[in-house]
Amino acid sequence: MTPRPTGSPPTPTRVLDLSFAVLSILFFCFLFQYNWSTATDCSYRRTTLQARAFLEGRLYLFDETSKGITLDTVLYKGRYYWPLSPVPALLLMPIICVADAARWAGFRQDWIQFLLSMVMYCLAVRIAHRVGYSFRDALALAFAFCFASNVLPVIFAGGDCPLAHVMTLLLSLWALDESMRRNRQWLIGICLAGVFAIRPTAGLIAAFFILDVIFGSIIPLQKKVSRCALLILPICVAGILLAFYNQLRFDDFFDTGYKTAFIGPPFYGLVRERYGLFSLRSILTNFYWYFLAGPRPVTEPGTYHLVFPYVFPNSIGMSFFILSPIFLRLFWARIIGKRQIFLWITSLVILVVLLTYYSTGFVQIGPRYMLDLLPLWYILLLYSFDGMRLRMRHYVFILASFAGDLFLTIFQ
Repeated sequence: MTPRPTGSPPTPTRVLDLSFAVLSILFFCFLFQYNWSTATDCSYRRTTLQARAFLEGRLYLFDETSKGITLDTVLYKGRYYWPLSPVPALLLMPIICVADAARWAGFRQDWIQFLLSMVMYCLAVRIAHRVGYSFRDALALAFAFCFASNVLPVIFAGGDCPLAHVMTLLLSLWALDESMRRNRQWLIGICLAGVFAIRPTAGLIAAFFILDVIFGSIIPLQKKVSRCALLILPICVAGILLAFYNQLRFDDFFDTGYKTAFIGPPFYGLVRERYGLFSLRSILTNFYWYFLAGPRPVTEPGTYHLVFPYVFPNSIGMSFFILSPIFLRLFWARIIGKRQIFLWITSLVILVVLLTYYSTGFVQIGPRYMLDLLPLWYILLLYSFDGMRLRMRHYVFILASFAGDLFLTIFQ
């Protein structure tokens, strides 16, 4: 290849090599500034409260004699408990200890979410590069996963549920990356146990790794059994620990608190009372909010005339493909290997379970529960481009999707 003459203008390829890298850095700087400037006192965050409660030797957030926000909490024997997983709070405990020792009163758990998001982006880049994409294309695809999809509003949002989603995404990507690298089953099992402990529905991703061991590898049966055991055992340990955690809180191994938690708005409580936590009757309703619902128009009062910002996200639900249009490629991508079949089977199982749940994920921009299966769809997306190469139209599409998602997120 003839070298480009010194001093000549950069080629489009070289410009693309830098564009997404620079854009990613700039956006992370913007996101950091956004988190820094908009973060309010996070002492009321349930994850921070739960971490401090653990440090003080108790499992409940506060009792009836204390003043606290009771939304999304569970009242049991005069004490308010946080029904979500204790894992994020356990991970925050050493950080809070260091912050307290340094007398840093300005600690915000949202900053931990920001740092985890950066690591998640780097993992997405490495996975795409490992599959066979150039560094330039890997940057663009990771950018699409994190910033031109349903992940963007979660990264932007500070809070307890977004932090849990980012943690599960990070651990899921870590497990997938390890399966493509050294494939250490014990490490993958630990990652999957963490995913399961934070969000059990996301923990169903373990089915992909088990299917890959049983049907995707040509090894003796004894090795298959041992590898599956290394995957399943950490998840079982996590499940047992969570069961004892439930017993200590609610005197019931299987009571997580979700059935009796104070939730809002009122219509969610009504749906939960009528149909239960999981029901086949919820599938059609959730399918509409996950894939068919659109944003709400912003009209001039008393008229149908649109005014800025013209559309407003529907916090109950909005089609996943409005925020993540690049994933439409999955439906015409060719299936060329067993791993793709296993990815589809696992993701569809997770999707069906999510569709039977009574809640759509309110408050949100797009169906945030879809993030439980999005790492699997990311791998499928990587296999959907011919020759493991992006074209100029793909870059333009990713940037346009990012602009639209950012618009909806900022004007939520």
